Amino acid sequence: MVGEESQKKQGGLLAMAALAAVLAVIVVVTAKLGFALAQSAKPPKPAVTVATGSKPKAAGWKQVEKLINDQKFQEALDETDKIRLSAVKAGNEDEWTRALVKEVQLKIGLHGYETAVRFLMEEQWPKGARQRDVLNLFYAHSLVTYYQAYSWEINQREQVVSKGVDLKAWTKDEIFAEAERAFIKVWDDRGELGHASIASWKEYIYPNDYPAGIRDTMRDAVTYLFVNLLADTSFWTPAQSNELYRLGLKELLNPPENAWLQIKEKDGGLLSPIVHPLSKICVLLDDLRGWHSMRGDRAAELEAYLEKITRLHDNFSGEPDRKLIREDLAAKLPGFRQVSWYSMGAAKLAEFTQEEDAPDALVRAREIANGGHEAYPASPGGARCLSIAKQIEAPSYELAAMKSDAPSKRSILVTHRNLGALYFRAYKVDLISCLAMARDYNLLPRWDEVRRLLDSAKPETAWQAPLPPTPDYRDHKSYVTPPPLAPGFYVVAASAKEDFGKSRNSIIAVNILVGDLVVLTRQDNEGAIEAQVVSGESGHPVAGAQVVFYAWNWQSGHKPVETKVTGDDGKVIFQPKGEQGGSYFVLARMGDDFALDSRYLGIYRPETPSDHAASLIYTDRSIYRPGQKLYWKVLCFHGRQDLGKYEVTPNSSVTVTLYDINNQKAAEALVVTNAYGTASGEFVIPQGKPLGQWRLASSAEGSARVRVEEYKRPTFEASIQEPKNPMRLNRPATLTGEAKYYFGLPVASGGAVWRVTREPVYPWWWGWYGWGGESRPQTIASGTAKIKEDGTFDISFTPEADEREASSSGTTYRYKISADVTDEGGETRTASKSFRLGFVSVEAALSAEAGFGREKGKMSFKVSREDLNGNGRAGNGTWRLVSLQQPGKALLPADLPEPEQPSKPGSPQPYRTAGDSMRARWETDY
Repeated sequence: MVGEESQKKQGGLLAMAALAAVLAVIVVVTAKLGFALAQSAKPPKPAVTVATGSKPKAAGWKQVEKLINDQKFQEALDETDKIRLSAVKAGNEDEWTRALVKEVQLKIGLHGYETAVRFLMEEQWPKGARQRDVLNLFYAHSLVTYYQAYSWEINQREQVVSKGVDLKAWTKDEIFAEAERAFIKVWDDRGELGHASIASWKEYIYPNDYPAGIRDTMRDAVTYLFVNLLADTSFWTPAQSNELYRLGLKELLNPPENAWLQIKEKDGGLLSPIVHPLSKICVLLDDLRGWHSMRGDRAAELEAYLEKITRLHDNFSGEPDRKLIREDLAAKLPGFRQVSWYSMGAAKLAEFTQEEDAPDALVRAREIANGGHEAYPASPGGARCLSIAKQIEAPSYELAAMKSDAPSKRSILVTHRNLGALYFRAYKVDLISCLAMARDYNLLPRWDEVRRLLDSAKPETAWQAPLPPTPDYRDHKSYVTPPPLAPGFYVVAASAKEDFGKSRNSIIAVNILVGDLVVLTRQDNEGAIEAQVVSGESGHPVAGAQVVFYAWNWQSGHKPVETKVTGDDGKVIFQPKGEQGGSYFVLARMGDDFALDSRYLGIYRPETPSDHAASLIYTDRSIYRPGQKLYWKVLCFHGRQDLGKYEVTPNSSVTVTLYDINNQKAAEALVVTNAYGTASGEFVIPQGKPLGQWRLASSAEGSARVRVEEYKRPTFEASIQEPKNPMRLNRPATLTGEAKYYFGLPVASGGAVWRVTREPVYPWWWGWYGWGGESRPQTIASGTAKIKEDGTFDISFTPEADEREASSSGTTYRYKISADVTDEGGETRTASKSFRLGFVSVEAALSAEAGFGREKGKMSFKVSREDLNGNGRAGNGTWRLVSLQQPGKALLPADLPEPEQPSKPGSPQPYRTAGDSMRARWETDY
C-alpha cells in the first residue's frame, strides 16, 4: 500500500591535490606514500614491477626496447641476457642491475612469477650497496605483487619444509617474511640513503610531488614503502588483528627512549614474529622522525609523525583509543606552527574529529580546518583544510515519499543539511499512458522523462518549503505537506534554486499517487490472485472500482490481460488460465483516483492432489562395525498429503538397499509387507568397505542413515571440574582435569594436551540494530600436563580479553577448554568445558506468567539471577513497578513519535529538528 522511494544525493566535496603518480600497469603504493617503484612497459602479462624508467643510451638497450615494442619478448630476453653477461664481465654494476631487473620483468611475462623470482635469487648480484638495494626493493615488490595476484590460491597452501626459492610452495606468511627481510636489508642502509634524493633513483623510483623537504630522500622512500608493507593487514595473523589492546597505545604514541633497543634485543629484531607490525611501524617512523629532527627538517619530521598516527588511527577503532590519538596530535601540532606543513597536520586533526560520534564533532572539525587554511592558504595542507571545511558546509538533501497517499498529508520526507529552503513543483501525469509507454521494469517516469516535464510542461502547482537550520552541519529530517491536490498521479520535483536552473543546482523528483483508493492483493490456495479495493480513509470496501490485471513485459510493453469491476465487498479474483505463467501487477481505478500494486505477482494453476506412497526405515542401532549384522524394518504407507489421511500398504513388494559412504551398493533385499504394512530383514556389514556414514534406501521413497566405524570400547573417562574460585578476565586461572577408569580407579600415569579458545558473545540487540559482530574462535593458550597419581592434572592460563570492550558494549567472551588425555597404554579420551566471562558476572531476567493482567487483579513475575554460564546465583535484588503515562487518544502508527537517543554523559545534547522526532508514514517497524 505504501513504500519508500530513495533518491539521489547532492554532495559538495572539493577536489584535493593528488599526492602520487598513477602507474600504467601496477601501482606499488597509494597516494598516501607519494612514490612508487617505476614500471617498464608492454610485458605480455600485467604483473611486472620495477624496471628502467628512462631508456638507456646503449645500442643494446635500444634493440631490447624495439623488440619489446614489437612484442618479441623471448628475443628481448635473449638480448638482455647478453647485456647482463657483458656487464658482469666488465664489472659495470649499473648495467648489471638494470639487466637483472629487465630479465626478471620479461621472465615474469613469459613464464610466471615463480621462475622469475627463482632466477633473481639464484643469479649473482652486484656488490655495490646501491645496486643491491635496488634489487632488494624489486624483489620485495615482486613478492607482494605475486601474493596480490594469486592470493586466493596462496591462502589455501599449507606450510611445508622446502629448500631454495620455490614460490609455488610458499605460504602467505613465508612470502611476507621474505619481503620483510628484503626491506630490512635496504633499511639497514638508511644512513647512506639519507644522502640520496628520490630524483637520483628516478630510473627505478617514480618521484612524488610533495613539496621540497618532505619525503624527498631515499631514506624517506624506503621507510614509507616498508611501512606500507607492514600496514597491510592481509598479512597479519588473527592474533595480531584481534589483540591490539595488548600493545599499549600510550607507549606507542610516546615511546621510551630505548624502544628501538627493546625490539632490537628480541630474537630476530624487526624480523621477530613476536613483535607486532604496528610496533615495527612506530619504530620505523620514530626513527625517521628523529633523523629529520636532528637535521632540523621540521616539516619532514611532522610528516613522519602524521603517518604514524594515521596508521594507529586506522587500526585502533575504539573511541577511547581514538580520543588519545586526537589529543596527542592536538598537543604536538602547535609545535610545528612555523612550518607550512602545519596545515596538513590541521587537516589530519579535522578528519579525525569528523569521525567522532559527538553531536558537535563537525562544528569543531570545521573550526580546525578553517584555522589550518588561514595559517597557510597556499600550501597543500591549506587546500586540503579548505576542502574539508567546504565539504562540511556543503548543502545537501535527499527526498523520500509515499508511493500512494491521501491529499494534504506529510507525504514527503526531506533529509537535509545546510539548506534554508526547497522549491517544489507538482506535475500531473497520465498514469495509463506511463504504463503503456514503459519499456523497462520501471513503470513510472524516469529522470530523463522528469527532465522533459521540467523543460516543457506547466506544473499543476508550485510552492516553497522553508527548512530549519542545521547548526551542527549534520543531516536532519523535515516533512513536507504538498498543497491540496486533486486525485491523480503526480511527479513532484524539488530544487535548491527557485528557477530550477541546471547550473550548480540539485533537482530531485519523486512519484506520488494522490487519492483515497488502496488496493490489497493476496494469492489463494488455488493459485488465483485476489484484489480488494478499499478506502484509505475509512478502510471500507469500494464497490464499482475498475481493476486491471497487467502482465509485465519490458520488451513489447506491459499489457492489460483482464479487467474486472469490484462488487460490494470490493473484491475481484483473477483465475489462472491454461498454462498461464509469468509476472503481473494490478492497477485499480475509480475516476481519477488510482491505486497501483507494482509487485511481481505470480499466477499458477495448482497441481491436482494425488495419492502419495512413501516409507519409513528403522534400524536396531545407529553405529556398526564391519562384519556385524544390521537389523532393519520398513513401514510402507500411502495417502493424501493435502488431507492428512494416510494408511499402511499391506502385501506390497519393496526393495531395501544398503549404500556405503561412496554411494556404492553394499547389499540389497526384496521383501513383501505384512498386513500391518511392515517388513524386516538383516544385512551383514561387508569388510573392506570405507568407513563413515552409510545409507539405507527403499524403493518406496524412504531412507535412513547409519555409521560404520572401527571402534574400541573406552576403558576410562576424562572430565574437567568446575573452577574452585570465581574466574575473572585477565586474571590467572587454574582448572583441574580428571581421568578415571570405568571400574573406579584413577588413571595414575599419562599426559594431557590442552587448548583454550575464546570467542566474543555479543548482546542480542546488536543484530537488531544491524551492528553485527564477528564471533570467530581464537586460540589464546595451549600446553601439556602430566597426570598425577590421583588421576588429576592442572590447566593454568589467563583468560585474556579487552576489558574495555566488554565494559562499554555489553560484550562477553566464551572460553572453551579442550583436553586430550592419553593413558600409558596409548588410549586417548577428550574432555571439554565452556564458560563465559565478562565485565559483569551476574545477569538478571524477568518474565511474566501472562502478557496481560486485569485491573485490580493479581499478577506474578519470575526473576532469575544467574551467572554468565546459566548457573543460578543466590543474592539480593530490587524491583519497582511503574505506570506508563497514557496518551489522550490512541495514535495511528505513523503518528507515534521517534524515541530520543540519550546523550552520553558529559556530551552536549544532540540538536534535533521537529522532523527528527517524527516517524515516516511508510515505516512499519513500530
